[in-house]
Amino acid sequence: MRILRSIKTNWARTCSCKVSQVRCPKDEEEIIALVKEANKHGKRLKVVGGGDSYNDIFCPEEGGILLSLKAMD
Repeated sequence: MRILRSIKTNWARTCSCKVSQVRCPKDEEEIIALVKEANKHGKRLKVVGGGDSYNDIFCPEEGGILLSLKAMD
């Protein structure tokens, strides 16, 4: 997945989604704050793993937020 772009496309180019941001929290407190922020602004939040072979079920609606766990220990 191209993590720094707002349009995410899987490697096979069979699925893509346009998100407002990709966040990479480092600890549980950052995850909690992100969930509260998403709720406050009415944005859908979805967790993404490696992103290499995902399908459209993981995509939030356009303008949603992807939560990457790559920075978590």
